[in-house]
Amino acid sequence: MKNTKILFLTLLCFCLLLVLTSCSSRDLSTPSTRMVGHWKFGPITSCNCYDQYYFAPVAKDTLIGNLTIVSEGNTIYQKWQLISQESGGESITYTIQNPYVPGYEPTNDLNVAKDGKTMTNEYGMQYIYVDNKIEP
Repeated sequence: MKNTKILFLTLLCFCLLLVLTSCSSRDLSTPSTRMVGHWKFGPITSCNCYDQYYFAPVAKDTLIGNLTIVSEGNTIYQKWQLISQESGGESITYTIQNPYVPGYEPTNDLNVAKDGKTMTNEYGMQYIYVDNKIEP
């Protein structure tokens, strides 16, 4: 009987630990930290599918992070660089560094919701947070 209780408590602790580690919290303190993770954008009219965006954190010294986009089965590897952000707000400005088109670095403005569930671009189009993956 005593061994059964110990086994049950051990199993219960293991399950609780598993649940707690799978629920890692995101840093929602700034727009750039809220952007980190996997986002879907769309639907895209040509395929009625969603583009998948994977934002990695920016490096503290360069403010550059990896950005991977999966669109209609194609994977595009780019970099994104933080230009400015509202520290306690929602606005962020960043550029995309595309290795396939050197010198072309468009500036993008987004509003990243404080709850980290949505982002809206300057055209009113919305990105939806999927999970914390930073690559496909």
